[in-house]
Amino acid sequence: MQSFTRILATPGAKRFIPPAFLARFPHAMIGIGLTLMIQRLYGNYALAGGVSAVLTVANAIGAPLMGRLIDRYGQSFVGRPLIGAFTLSVTGLAALSLAHAPGWALCLVAVAAGASSFPTGSLSRSRWSHLLDRPADVQTAFSIEAVFDDAAFVFGPSLATLLATSVNPIAGVAAAALFLLVGGLGFLAQRDTEPPVRGAGSSPAKRRAGGGEEELKSAAASWSEGPELTGGEKPKQIPPPSSREAAKNGSAIAVPGVAAVCGVFVTMGLVFGANNITMVAVCESWGAQWAAGPILAGGSLASMTGALLYGARRWLSPLWKRFVACLLLQAGASSLFLTAGSFPILIIVNTCAGIAISPSFINGNALIERIVPARKLTEGLTWIGTALGAGMAAGSALAGQLIDRWSPRAGYVVVAAAAIAGIAVALLSAQTLRRQSEPDTAEGAQRP
Repeated sequence: MQSFTRILATPGAKRFIPPAFLARFPHAMIGIGLTLMIQRLYGNYALAGGVSAVLTVANAIGAPLMGRLIDRYGQSFVGRPLIGAFTLSVTGLAALSLAHAPGWALCLVAVAAGASSFPTGSLSRSRWSHLLDRPADVQTAFSIEAVFDDAAFVFGPSLATLLATSVNPIAGVAAAALFLLVGGLGFLAQRDTEPPVRGAGSSPAKRRAGGGEEELKSAAASWSEGPELTGGEKPKQIPPPSSREAAKNGSAIAVPGVAAVCGVFVTMGLVFGANNITMVAVCESWGAQWAAGPILAGGSLASMTGALLYGARRWLSPLWKRFVACLLLQAGASSLFLTAGSFPILIIVNTCAGIAISPSFINGNALIERIVPARKLTEGLTWIGTALGAGMAAGSALAGQLIDRWSPRAGYVVVAAAAIAGIAVALLSAQTLRRQSEPDTAEGAQRP
């Protein structure tokens, strides 16, 4: 745990971490809060899943665009209008739901809410990447981020469920907006740790080396001769400019390897989206709708445990191998949801699936941080959220249709199918990830 303590002692970290933690709660609460609000007010799971899908699709489309604007103009300049737009949109959704407005009206406002979602995790990880120099330290910081993400998902769904079922159907989404208003503005107020707007020629290697093009070329040629860091990890080295040329004037998704990582996260999103709405339906069919939030929170608690265990160790194996291995474990456990015919089995399967979630996220974000230019880092990180959101939208919509048409547990067909698809995508993308993330195999790198 000494590595965690050392990273948390980074100047400025203790000031931006608390508000960033609060600003994570909307992401944890809005999905189940919106589902419960619409289902309780309209009595329709298909509509609830559809509106939730619209919101996540809008977020999937808008997040990279917002990430590009943030990279170009800065976190504070773009972030404050996003917070205001999201708060107004969520308030509009609650008002329309209380008035039993038609579904198309809910979807229209859901587009605005999704497009204006505040990318807390990406912004916070960008700050760590700006503050830290060593890849091993960045991995530890990303593990801390995963712990905070999971902690929000431990308490967020339970709080949203409690508020929606015991206080008022709109209380869950209202609380989500309040958390963002307080946490998001507090986070943006910490200007001393905000990453600078980077020029077109910046890259992670330039930032860490602090030198010019000749130093980059020298570092690329002599990477394998450099000193090893703690845990056997060598200084971060970025493939020569030719492998990044595709992203010079375009999107970060054009950087080789980014699309492969995002493809994996689409399948993970399918699992999460289908599981969330199916969990609510299954628990209701068993006479305990209130249990959905605590069970989902239990999975997040297991994921948080996985993040702590994973981040406390210095890993010697290649990053891409760890990413594939953790994903295989997570996907394999998720495929067992079809066997969950009782509360004890459902809890066990959900816990087992949760343990490997955070390590998969940590490695996925670390891969993006390693292979994209620094000037596009925020956008690159938001593409993970986009992929995840697209998968969640499709997963919740498909599961909602199956639940209304067949039975509550039919949604787990989507969960199992997506888990198997995730294994296939991971194996198919493994070589691409190896080529882009291992400096000694990158295009143009020289061996001793």
